[in-house]
Amino acid sequence: MAPPPQPQPQPQPQDAVIDKNYELVRRQGAKLFAGTTDPVEGEEWLRNMERVLDRIECTSKQKLRNRKKVEFLELKQNELSVAGYELQFVRLSKYAPEEMSTDELRRDRFETGLRLEIQEKIAIKPPSYDALLEATLRA
Repeated sequence: MAPPPQPQPQPQPQDAVIDKNYELVRRQGAKLFAGTTDPVEGEEWLRNMERVLDRIECTSKQKLRNRKKVEFLELKQNELSVAGYELQFVRLSKYAPEEMSTDELRRDRFETGLRLEIQEKIAIKPPSYDALLEATLRA
């Protein structure tokens, strides 16, 4: 008689994997990037993250995801049109799902990256990301 089939291991939920990796990286000396207007400070943080990721033998794919997350967190409209900024925002946002977990976080992150003159034209904070996007396209 054949032995009973072994149960297949269940994949860990994505959040559990992220939490585990976050703790591992934090224990190696990584610091949370809160954003900066100083490019030297940003580069220093990135070099430190590269050293940490090398120590934990982070894969190239993971390093790319980390760089794209930083790119998202530092994203500013600058000379882009609102539509161009929104396109980059949406494209890069998949690398920072925790920044997009609620409509309010998504709206606030988008607004933070807008040029100051556009932020000033939106006197009342729109209630949602979609309303903010619509208001910026009209501004």
